[in-house]
Amino acid sequence: MAENTNRLANERSPYLLQHAHNPVDWFPWGDEAFAKARTEDKPVFLSIGYSTCHWCHVMERESFSDPEVGRVLNDVFVCIKVDREERPDVDKTYMEMCQAMTGGGGWPLNMILLPDRRAVFAMTYLPRNSRRGQTGILEMATSIKELWIGGREKMIEQADRIAEYLQKRTAPESGKLDYEESMKTTFTDLTRSFDPVNGGFGTRPKFPSPHNMLFLLRYHKRFKETKALDMAVTTLRSMRLGGMFDQVGYGFHRYSTDSAWIVPHFEKMLYDQAMLLSAYSEAYLATQDLFFLKVGSQIVDFLKREMLSPEGLFYTALDADSEGEEGKYYLWRLEEIESVLGPEAAEKFAEEFHCSRDGNFLEESTGRLIGKNILYLENSLSGAEKVVDDKFRNDLQKLWEYRSHRIRPSTDTKLLCDVNSLMICGMLDYYKASCDSSVLEIARKAIDFIMETNLAGMSLRHRYAQGNWEINAFLDDHSFLLLALIKMHDVCLEPKYLDAATRLADTMIRKFYDISGAFGFTESAESGLSPRIRDGIDTSIPSGNSAAAYALAVLGLKTGESRYTETAESVFNYFGSEIRNNAMFFTYMMCAAGLIMGPSLKVEIIGSTAADDLKKLHQDLSRVYLPNVAYVATLSLENRQEQLGYSFNVCGPDACYPTVSGIPDLLNLVQKLGA
Repeated sequence: MAENTNRLANERSPYLLQHAHNPVDWFPWGDEAFAKARTEDKPVFLSIGYSTCHWCHVMERESFSDPEVGRVLNDVFVCIKVDREERPDVDKTYMEMCQAMTGGGGWPLNMILLPDRRAVFAMTYLPRNSRRGQTGILEMATSIKELWIGGREKMIEQADRIAEYLQKRTAPESGKLDYEESMKTTFTDLTRSFDPVNGGFGTRPKFPSPHNMLFLLRYHKRFKETKALDMAVTTLRSMRLGGMFDQVGYGFHRYSTDSAWIVPHFEKMLYDQAMLLSAYSEAYLATQDLFFLKVGSQIVDFLKREMLSPEGLFYTALDADSEGEEGKYYLWRLEEIESVLGPEAAEKFAEEFHCSRDGNFLEESTGRLIGKNILYLENSLSGAEKVVDDKFRNDLQKLWEYRSHRIRPSTDTKLLCDVNSLMICGMLDYYKASCDSSVLEIARKAIDFIMETNLAGMSLRHRYAQGNWEINAFLDDHSFLLLALIKMHDVCLEPKYLDAATRLADTMIRKFYDISGAFGFTESAESGLSPRIRDGIDTSIPSGNSAAAYALAVLGLKTGESRYTETAESVFNYFGSEIRNNAMFFTYMMCAAGLIMGPSLKVEIIGSTAADDLKKLHQDLSRVYLPNVAYVATLSLENRQEQLGYSFNVCGPDACYPTVSGIPDLLNLVQKLGA
C-alpha cells in the first residue's frame, strides 16, 4: 500500500475517501478491526462523521492529516472511521452511549472502545493539542495508553455501567396512552418552548424540525386551535426570510446558530429539504397562502439544479465548506454586490437584505466582523410579500450567475434509500399542493428506480453506488419507503404502488417488529451491536418507529387490514412512558396518533385513470387540507365522457356512507364527519 494510503481507499463513501490518505491507519467498520484489537491487545479509537460536516473537516486538517498524530494513534489504538449516513446503526448506538456519558453529542463523534465493541469514553471535536481547558487528541491518546496499561479494570467497569444503562434505556416502561390527551400534552409542551418573536422552539441553536410544523397544522385542523396555526406559520415564515435560507440559490442550510434564523451552519442536507418541502406544502394547503407554495417551488428549483443524480435519485448533501472555509461560497462583500448590480441597485438591495461595508457575519472563532454579509430579509409580513412578488428577482439572478463562478462546496454523492424516500414524499406533498406535473414525474422516476433496482430483490439495501445497492437496509429505509409508496398511490392511484406497499409493510414487520411492541432499528442478528435500538424520538427527521406507525395507520385505512392499524397502536403504546415525559420530541408519532384516533376516512374514487383527469381532480382537492383522508380507486378508461365526473365512496372505521358525486358533495361529507 502506498505511503499515506490506508484501507479507506477501497471504500465508496465520500466521507471515508476524504480520510483515505491520512497517516492514521484507518479501518472501515467491520470484524477485521476488532479482531486486530484483540490480537494486539489495544483499545479502539472510533471516529464517526459525515462528508459535509464543518468540524469533521477541521479535525481532519488539524489532526488526522498530521504525521505525529497518525503515529501516536496507530501506536495506541486500532482506529476505525465510520460515515454516519452510511452506517446509521453504528452512529445511533454510539451516539446514545455518548449522550449517556456526557449529556450531549455531535459530530465528529469520537469514542474509545474495548475490543469487544463496548464504549468507555466519548468525545466530540478534539483539537490537536490541549488548549483553553480542552483536551487535545495527543494528550488524550497518551492518557488512554497509560490507563490501558495500568487501570484497565476501571475501563471495564465503566463499559459495564454504560451497557447496563443502555439495556434499561432500550426497554422503556410501556403503557396504553390516551391519544387526545397525548396530542394536547405535546401542544402544551411546544407552546412553552415556542419563540413568539422569531418562531421555532428554544433559544439557540435552532433546528428546522419540520415534523413539529406538520403536527401543529394537524392539531389546528383537529381542534380549531388558532395558536397552533400561528406557531407553524410564524416559524415557517421566519426560517424562509432568515439567513438559514439561501436567498440567492435557494435551499435551506442545516440549522441556525442564533435565535433569529440569521446565521446558519452552511451545509445543505437532503433530508432537511425533503421534510421542509412537506411542511411548506401542507402549510399552503392549510392556509391557501401563496407564500408557502412559492417557498416550496424554490426548494424544488434548488433540488432539480443541484441535487438530482442521473439515475433520478437525489444526492445526500452539499458541504458547509469551500476552499477550507465554512460558508465562503454563500457570503458577500458589499463591494461584490456593487460590482454586480451597480451602485444604485446595490444600495436598494443592501438595505433590503441587510448588507453593510463592515459586514454582518461574525467569524466563529474570534467573534469579529470580517466584512462579509449573510443575505436575509426582515422578519415581517412585508418581507414575506416581497418574496412572493419577486421584487428583487433580477438582482438575485445576477448574483446567482456571479456566484456560480466561485468554487462550489463539494457534493456528497451517496444515494441513500431512506432519505431519497423522504424526498419522494416531499415531492409528492408539493405536487398535491401545486399540481406541477414535472414534480410528479421526478417523484415517479425516483420511486420506480428504487422499486425496479432495490425493492425487487430478496432484501432491501441502504446505499446505491456504482450500479449496485449495498448495505442491508435499516428500519428507516423500510418505513420511509413505505410512506413514499403510500403517498404515490394516493396521487396516481396505480395498484402497483399499493401492492408494493403491502409487501414492504409485511417485510418490515417480519424483520424489525418484535414482541416488545415496537420496531428495532436493525434486524436482530445483523449488526453485531448490542443492545438493539428501538428509537421513537423524532430528531432532524422522524424516527423509524414514528414513520412506521404513520405509514401503517394509513395502510390500514387503505386496505381495511386491522393488523396494520393494531401494529401502529402497539408502537405508540410502547413509547408510552417516554411520551408522557417528553411529548414534544414525538411530534411525528403524534401525527400517527391523530390518524389512529380518527376520524380518519378512506375515499374510494370512481372515475377515469387518464393523467389529465386525475390532475384536474387533484387541482380541485388542493383547495382543502385533508391530512386524515386516504384514497383508493375504482377506475375505468371505458365509456369516457367529454365532461369529467367522479363519484366517491367514503368509509370511516365503523361505517360506510352513501356514494356522493362531485367534489363539493365529497367535501361537505368529509367536513360533516370531522376528518
